[in-house]
This record gives sequence, structure tokens and C-alpha cells, in this order.
Amino acid sequence: MRILFLTFFFPPYNTIGAVRTGTTAKYLVELGHDVRVISAYPQALTDDLELEIPRHQVTYTKWLARRSLKRVSPAASAVGKDAADGRRLAAMAKKLYWELMIPDQQLGWFPFALQAARSAIKENDVDVILASGSPLTSLLVGRSASRYGDLPWVAELRDAWMDHAYRPHFLFRDYLERPLERRTLADADGLVTVTAPLAAALETTYRRPVEVVYNGYEPGEASLPHSPDTDRLVIRYTGSMYDEKRVPHGLFRCLRALDPAALPICVEFYGADLGHVERAAAAAGVRDAVRCFGSVRRTESLRLQRDADVLLLASTPVERDGLTGKLFEYMNARRPVLLVGCPDGEAADLVRSAGCGFVADDLSQLKAQLETWRAAKATGGRIPDGPRPPQRFTRLEQTRVLAGFLETVVRQRSLRRGHRATRHPVTHG
Repeated sequence: MRILFLTFFFPPYNTIGAVRTGTTAKYLVELGHDVRVISAYPQALTDDLELEIPRHQVTYTKWLARRSLKRVSPAASAVGKDAADGRRLAAMAKKLYWELMIPDQQLGWFPFALQAARSAIKENDVDVILASGSPLTSLLVGRSASRYGDLPWVAELRDAWMDHAYRPHFLFRDYLERPLERRTLADADGLVTVTAPLAAALETTYRRPVEVVYNGYEPGEASLPHSPDTDRLVIRYTGSMYDEKRVPHGLFRCLRALDPAALPICVEFYGADLGHVERAAAAAGVRDAVRCFGSVRRTESLRLQRDADVLLLASTPVERDGLTGKLFEYMNARRPVLLVGCPDGEAADLVRSAGCGFVADDLSQLKAQLETWRAAKATGGRIPDGPRPPQRFTRLEQTRVLAGFLETVVRQRSLRRGHRATRHPVTHG
């Protein structure tokens, strides 16, 4: 197949979305497909992800990015009442910006991506368009490019759209965006998402073919060398803390209740948006046991995962139908996973079924598990590796699933066209 792949997040920019789309393109090429990618630059992300397909197969377009809201008012840098006024003005401007940028802050990519997509369609005999979101602007480009080239297109939703757990809701914005979601997804020839509950919801709503393609893992990444700490139990979290609701307050309370004379336990966070974590640790009285660091390069993140004694996965009940790519990375590191915040749902079910960690149902169980891990570390020096994750979750196998779905979409579109041509033959004279 000749696939036009539209994705804002793509290597070299380092974010979990780009890890998925980058390896998707890599394995589609390895499976024998001709892939042309359209992405965006520059992006406010580290640029250390390896590009694993030929550079000439990727087109990076410019886009109109949001300007810093700190420039809205010089009062934002003042003090006292002026500073408070400045913060209120900045908050109002941010809310207004969010209201207007529908479906997301990458809307300024749309005209440039669509122009590049039209050029790619002219220059290549494209069979199918794959548009991956978020950002959801990618899906708008996919729909418009499909209409331009009269081509089948597939919308990949790595998260829900309007029902995303952390999407802010504003009356004006919701009034405009809900119909946009319906029109866009109803127009797709197929839909791809990351869990069975999300797929069931999409199929019920849109009556379109839906496929589940998990984020998956790369087996080779587990072979990274490791040198764990020997004088403390290290629990690590790698990634951004997007919302205060994800902060593991229960874990902090358990740390406070543990015997301080035993082997120390340290919880480390690596990523962005960690202010909520620092404040919660201070409020719980465990500031010395919690350390926050900035974002690190992907290779360093993988090493930190492998060196940890336990890997922390923080979730919330509103995320029960989701399945973050971080969990697959953790499973591949083969260190025990500690899931807190949501004892049921897709992530909890996978941790239990794969036998790769512990799901905290209540604080007494969590405290007991921490004591068990601490005792194991104190006596053995390292908690044993967990089981290898199932082969079906490798990114290669998941890309095979995606490729098969794309082929089915192309075939069904072709059959529908042939059926219409048979029913309505063109006559001359």
C-alpha cells in the first residue's frame, strides 16, 4: 500500500505520541508499504528521537504556534495588586485562546499540512490516508485531504476526543466542537484507537469499522544496561504529571506511616508539570522522600526505568478506559509496576493479567506491599525482574494489525465504488 501518514507528533520530537507514530511508520515500511509522512516543526519538545525511516519520506511543515501568554500584559511581571491583575488577565487570555482554538492549539498547522497533503497526493499514487491524533487537527487535515483526493481515510484516536478525561469544558467551545467531532469521525472510512472500551464506544456512536491498536513496546529497549541503587528502595515515575488529580496522595501518606528506621524509600519523578507533586509531598510531610527532576531524553528515561526498583503509574478513575503507552514501556523494563489511583479499568486489568506489578486497592494493601518490596530489597539487593510482556504487544505485531485494517478499509472502499458503478453505469449519447 501507498500510505499518506498525517501526524503532528513525530520524531525527532520526543513525546509519547511521537514514539508511537515514529515506530508505526518504521514498521509499516519494514512490512513493505510505501509511507509518506507529513509532520510539523518547530515544536517545544526535545528533539532526540531517532528518525527510523528515510528522511525524504517525511515532510515537516511550518505552523502558527501560540505566542507566550506572558506577553499579554506587562502587569504579569509586576508585584502586589498589579501582579494579581496581570495573572487574572493572563488567565482570561488563556481561556479565550482555548475557546477559540478548536479542536486544539495546533489548529495553526491545518493550512500548511493540508497544502503538503495535497502535494503528496498529486505526486504519489496514494491508496489510503492515516491521520493520527492527538492533536486532533491531524484528523481535520485527514478528512479534507480525503475529499480532495477522493481517497479512503482512517482516523486514529490515541485518546478520546470530547470525552477525554482532562479536556476542559466551556459552553461556547463545546457547542461548536461536539458537531465537529461527529462530522469528522462519521466521515472516516475506519477508526483506530488504543483500548477495547474506547473502540466499543466509537463503533456504537459512528457505525464505522474500528480496530484496536495498542501502543506496544520495543523488545530491544529492555537490553539496556542497568546499575540500580543498593542503599534505598527507589520508586520512579517518568513522564509529565498533567493534572493534580494524578498526584499519588495515598502513596505519600503510606510513606509517612512507614518505619523510618528501615531501608529508606525514595520516590522520584522525572518530567514536566511536577509542581503539584512537590506541594503534595510537602503537605504530607514526606518532602525528603520525594524528589522531582525535569524532563530527560528518551534513552535516559528508559535507563531510569530499568534501574528502578519499582515503577509508578499514577492514574485516576476517569482514565479507567485508557491505556497509556507508559505502561508498555514499564512492562518492557520488567521492573514491578505500582498502579495507584484507579484499581479497576484497562490498565489495572493488564497489570494483573500480565503479572507485572501491584494494583493498590486501598492504603493498607499499599503499605503492606511497600513493606514487602523494602524487605526484598534489604535482603537480596535487587527485586527480581518481572515476566516478559506478551509478544502480541510488540510494536511490530501491533503495526501488523494496523496494516491489515488499512488494507481492509482500502478493499471495502474499492468494493463500494464498484457496486455504485454497477448500479449506476455511465451512459453516453
